[in-house]
Amino acid sequence: MIKTIPPAISSDSRSLAWKILVSLSKSDKTLDSILSDLLDKTPGISASDRHLIYAIVYGVLRSRARLDWILGKFSKTPPGRLDPDIFWILRIGLFQILYLDRIPDSAAVNTSVNLVKQTDKPWLTGFVNGVLRQAIRQHESITFPDIEKNPVQAISITRSMPEWIVTRWIDRFGVSETDALCAFLNTIPPITLRTDTRNIDRQTLAQKLIHQVDKLTLTDVSPDAIRLMGLSTRIDQLSGFDRGEFQIQDEAAQLVSLMVNPQPGETVLDACAGKGGKTGHMAQLMANQGQIFAVDMLSDNTIRLNAEMQRLRVTCVTTQVHDWESDTKPDLPERFDRILVDAPCSGLGVLRRNPDIRWRTSRQNLKVFQDRQKWLLDRTIAWLKPGGHLVYAVCSMEPEETDAVIQAILANHPGMAVDPVPAGLPDTAAPLIESSGYLRTIPHRCNMDGFFAVSLVKRKEN
Repeated sequence: MIKTIPPAISSDSRSLAWKILVSLSKSDKTLDSILSDLLDKTPGISASDRHLIYAIVYGVLRSRARLDWILGKFSKTPPGRLDPDIFWILRIGLFQILYLDRIPDSAAVNTSVNLVKQTDKPWLTGFVNGVLRQAIRQHESITFPDIEKNPVQAISITRSMPEWIVTRWIDRFGVSETDALCAFLNTIPPITLRTDTRNIDRQTLAQKLIHQVDKLTLTDVSPDAIRLMGLSTRIDQLSGFDRGEFQIQDEAAQLVSLMVNPQPGETVLDACAGKGGKTGHMAQLMANQGQIFAVDMLSDNTIRLNAEMQRLRVTCVTTQVHDWESDTKPDLPERFDRILVDAPCSGLGVLRRNPDIRWRTSRQNLKVFQDRQKWLLDRTIAWLKPGGHLVYAVCSMEPEETDAVIQAILANHPGMAVDPVPAGLPDTAAPLIESSGYLRTIPHRCNMDGFFAVSLVKRKEN
C-alpha cells in the first residue's frame, strides 16, 4: 500500500491525472513534458494535490497490466473494446481502491463517476460505478496466471510489463531473475543527487539535507552520490540548491561521466547533452578549467542546460543546437581530447523512473535506435584526436543497443579499440566492469538505473 497521500485533496487532482494519462496515450510527448505542460500552467495546485497527481499517474503506469486484468474480470465489455478515455478513468479509480489506503473507496468511485461526466459519454456513469463497486467487493478473489505454467504471461500481468520485454529478459536472465528485475522496476525510486565537490563535500551536504527528508543514504559506488526518500519540500527549495551544491543524477549516470575522465584544460564534446546532467559532472571533474562543447538537437534542452550551468557556477561550457543526422556541419573545434556520446535509446534501463516508456517502446524501435546510435558514433569519431577517448553510453540493457553497436563500430573503424581498464572509475565500480571493458549496470542487482557504457580509444597515427 502507498501510505503517503494526505487526506485533504480535491477532485481536480484526479481530473488532472486523467488528462495527463489521456494526453500521454494520444501524443508522442514524454511524460515529463506533459506533466510540465499541464501542472506548470495550472495555477493554485496545492502540495497535496500535486502529490496525489504524481502518485496516480506513476502508479497507474506501473500497475497498468495488473489493473487491466482485474478490470477485465468485472467489465462486461472486454477491455480492448472500452472507450480509451473511460478505460483510463477505470484504471485511476481501481488504482486508488487497491493502492491508496488513505483514499476512501467511496471517494475513488464518486470522483471516477464525476470524471465520466466530463467526457462525451456521460451515460457511462452507471457502468463505471458498477465496475468499480464490484471490484471493491470481489477484487481479493481474483486469480492471476501461474508463473510455473506460463511465466511470460504471469510476469507480464503481475508486474505490468509488456510480454515482448518479459520474453527477451527471460531468455537472458531466466524466470526468477526476470521477475525480480520487473518487481524492482516497479518500486518508487529515490532521488539521487550528485554532490558538486567544487562547492561542498558529500558528508557536509548530507548533514545539511538530512532534516529535509525521511531517509538519506550515501551510495556505495559513486563517491559523490546521495539518495533521498520522502522530501519535505521541492528539490529547488532544498538547502544548497541555489548555490549549485548538487545536481539530480542517478548513480549509474555518474559512473558514465567518471568513465569519460575529463581532465582540467582539455577540450571535451558532449555530443547529446540533453539537459546537462553529465555536462555538469564533467565540468566538476575538470574543475571548470578547459572547454566543454555541449550539443543537442533541441533548443529547449540547450536553454535549460545553460540555466543549469549558471546555477552550478560553471563557465567552461558552450552550447550549440545541432542535429548530427543533418547534412550541416556543427561549428566546433577540429579535434577533441574526449567525447561523450550519451545516445538516444529505448530507455528500457530507466523504467523505474519512466514507467511510461514500457508502453511506448516496441521491439521494432530497438533497430531504429541502433541505426541512430551507429550513425552518431560514425559522425562523432571523426572529431576525436588520435589517442583520445570516446565514451558511448545508453540507459538500456538491450543487446541491439549495446554490444551489437560496439561490434559494428569496431568493424567499421579499425583505428578504434576498447579500453579494457577505463580510468576515472572508482575501485568500488570494479565489479560492474566486465573483462571486455564494458560497464553494465543491472537495476535490481546494484540498486541503480540500467546503463551500458564503453570507452573507445582512437589509435595514434604512425
